[in-house]
Amino acid sequence: MISMMTMVYECVHLVREVLQQRSQLQITRPTYAEAIDEKSSIRKPPRRPG
Repeated sequence: MISMMTMVYECVHLVREVLQQRSQLQITRPTYAEAIDEKSSIRKPPRRPG
């Protein structure tokens, strides 16, 4: 079972990477939401019924 802190750290790490890469371009605000969307589309946590 992946702990919440691990997921948070993964998310923050991913967002930071994306921000660093895209800050060299000219994208600003939508980057955070895009990073979340990309992560959720690539790796969705398994859903438990109930």
